[in-house]
Amino acid sequence: MNPIIDARSAFKRNREGAGYSERSWFKHRLDAKAVAGQVCAFRARYPGDRILLIDGNAGDGMGVVQTQSDLFDGDTLSQSTSQMLNELAEHVGGADVCLCDKDVRKRAILWQLYPQATILADHRDIPHIVRPEHHYALWLSDPCGYAGHGVEYMRAVADRVLCDFVVNLNEHALRRVFKTKGDKWDTHRVKYQGMTEPAWWLDKLGKRLMARTRLIRASSNFNFRVMVIANFLADAARRAPFVEIIEKGREAHG
Repeated sequence: MNPIIDARSAFKRNREGAGYSERSWFKHRLDAKAVAGQVCAFRARYPGDRILLIDGNAGDGMGVVQTQSDLFDGDTLSQSTSQMLNELAEHVGGADVCLCDKDVRKRAILWQLYPQATILADHRDIPHIVRPEHHYALWLSDPCGYAGHGVEYMRAVADRVLCDFVVNLNEHALRRVFKTKGDKWDTHRVKYQGMTEPAWWLDKLGKRLMARTRLIRASSNFNFRVMVIANFLADAARRAPFVEIIEKGREAHG
C-alpha cells in the first residue's frame, strides 16, 4: 500500500461536497484550463521573467478517484490543484510554487509529494514569499467553503506583484447562509453577501476583468463557478466553458 494514500485516508472527510466530491475532477479540469491559459500567455510575452504559482487551498495534494480501470491497476486519481501547479511550473520554467493548507497532516503529505515547493500553513504568510525577482504571480483559490479564500491576502499579493486569480466559488454554501435564520449568521451575511457579485471580486482584488462559467451543479451540496479575475484575459478564459465576461463598471457580455 502507498503510505501517502494511507495517511490521506486516515482523515479524508466523506461528506459529499466537503472537499472530496466525486466530481471534483471536473472542477480541477476547468481550473487547469484557466490557470494554464493565463500563465502561458504571460510566459509567451515575457520568456525570461520569474513566476510565482500559488495554491491557496492545496489540500493533501492528490486528486479524487476518476475511473476504475481494473482490479490490478486500481483507482485512477485525477490531477489535483497542487499537482497541476507543480507540473505547470516545470513546463513553463522559471517558476516557483507555493502550497498553502492549514491542516498539519495535509502539509506533511505535501512535503513528501512536492519537496521543491514552499509549504505554508496560513494565507497571511503568502505575501511575504513574493521576491523582487517575481514579475508575475497566479493565485488559485479553491477552498471547500466561501470563508476560506483569504481575499485580503490575495489583494496583498496583487499589491506587490502583477497577479491573476482563478477562483472556485461554492455558491450553494453561500446562498444557504443567506437563507438561514438566526442572529448568529448576521456577521457572515454582512461579510460575505457580495461574493456572488462580480463587482465585489473586482473591487476587492483591484482588477478590471472577470470571466466566469455558468453555475455548475456538481452535487447536492456543491454548486460552483470558476472565475478568472485579472486585468488581461487569455484566450482560454474567453471561450467555453467560460460564458460571461464582466468588465469593471460595465455590464456583462457573453
